[in-house]
Amino acid sequence: MEDSINTSGANGSSEHPEPSIIVPGEDIVTLSQSQLEHQTRLLQQRLAATTDFTQQTIAVALPNSIELVTVFLAITKQRGIAALLNPSNKENEFDFYLGDVNPVMVIVPKGAYEANSDSVRAAKRHGAGIAECYWDGQDVILEIIVRNVRTKGDQRATTCIKSLDTDIALLLHTSGTTGRPKAVPLTHKNLDVSAKNVCKGYNLKVDDRTMLLTPLFHVAGLLACLATLKSRGAVILPPRYSPKSFWQDLTEHNATWYTTTPTMHRLILQLPPPGVMPPRLRFIRCSSSPLPPAMFRELESRFQIPVVDSYGLTETSSFCTSNPLPPGPRLPGSVGIPQGPEVTIRDEAGAPLDAGLEGEICMRGDNITKGYLNDPDANARLFTLDGFFRTGDFGYLDSNHYLFITGRIREFINKGGEKISPVELDNTVTQHPAVAEAATFSMPDDIYGQDVGLAVTLREGEQVERSKLKRWIRDRVSAHKVPAKIFLVQELPKTATGKTQRQLLSQQAADGRLG
Repeated sequence: MEDSINTSGANGSSEHPEPSIIVPGEDIVTLSQSQLEHQTRLLQQRLAATTDFTQQTIAVALPNSIELVTVFLAITKQRGIAALLNPSNKENEFDFYLGDVNPVMVIVPKGAYEANSDSVRAAKRHGAGIAECYWDGQDVILEIIVRNVRTKGDQRATTCIKSLDTDIALLLHTSGTTGRPKAVPLTHKNLDVSAKNVCKGYNLKVDDRTMLLTPLFHVAGLLACLATLKSRGAVILPPRYSPKSFWQDLTEHNATWYTTTPTMHRLILQLPPPGVMPPRLRFIRCSSSPLPPAMFRELESRFQIPVVDSYGLTETSSFCTSNPLPPGPRLPGSVGIPQGPEVTIRDEAGAPLDAGLEGEICMRGDNITKGYLNDPDANARLFTLDGFFRTGDFGYLDSNHYLFITGRIREFINKGGEKISPVELDNTVTQHPAVAEAATFSMPDDIYGQDVGLAVTLREGEQVERSKLKRWIRDRVSAHKVPAKIFLVQELPKTATGKTQRQLLSQQAADGRLG
């Protein structure tokens, strides 16, 4: 990771005076590349003076900020393991995650200890040290408030040390949309290879600037950040999405691309379009879940710049496939072609399948984890005999090696032996002019075992009768795919990273709580 996140010249001074981190707002904060390196080194020294954190876990519960970027870099350069957590988690969620990764320290925002926040209460219960981190206008401050009794006695690292490729750098949890979230260890080499793949896939250079709307505790957001720093470009890092300033920030800070989820793209489409598009914006990326073809076409039609859908998982350090930038063709509904790792489709026995045949998406490459943390049962099923990672996603490759995802294997609906892809039906339904979002899920059925449920949200000002929507769907899909019941909802339940929780919809429908 030293190579992948090095932001200064060989002599420690910046070769490029341009900003490396930009935080928009009333009081814009920027760090040059040399300043970012300096702040990272100061935090390394602070950690080294506290105890030897070599390959010990430090949990970080900070919002997108200069503090989060520098803390992550400092922990990982100092051979520690950074466990990035959603700062908006509730106490019981922090309890679960801290219990899973067993950190020696939890880093929280300024004031969290005095406020006895959810993260602090959980940290106290787990016996972890507690530190507050904040920007004082000149430096990133790390204030140790509670020391941890489980660290290596009074041993100090005393100096900044160099991480190893084989060191674990990061612990992130899977989204848990189809089961209990699992902790995924990613090494410096995993992250470095993935960052290089992002740089190559999007031809990132020193004059590129990415606007990050995806949280850094999500692998897609973190890798977009690391890849941009690796290319010596700049990261525009708003603390939160602001509809009022979105287009202004893109223009004022010369963004060349932005990356976010389909949910956020939908919100952006609802904004009044800018009078003039940001002049340097060269492409838009989608990550975290497949972009419906209707939304892909709407984005490209509205903004007249390329939209590239991509695919990756926490276990693969994010970036695995992407639609290419021009002049390469972009296929609506596809998440593109491999961008580094080998991608293959396998049957249940692990045998490769020909182009066009559906099966489990499997991958092999240096960006992929070696296994989950403390989960030997899951790890025993994680790889094929020839070393391909089983993603748990169902899909197919076309003759040009473009990947199409048809759903999570555990989310497929088995209606009397007929397998129905939720993603396929979602993509069909979102073509209806009144529908904003759609989520297909399984419902128990006495005759078929499972039947099709559908939850939809409507575009602002639109109305549609369930019976008319069902007739519209029936004209476009096979009879066995037509939903048994359609639910009109205000919003779809999603994870913090924007993935639809289909299993929760199934539970809500079964309990009569879906409407």
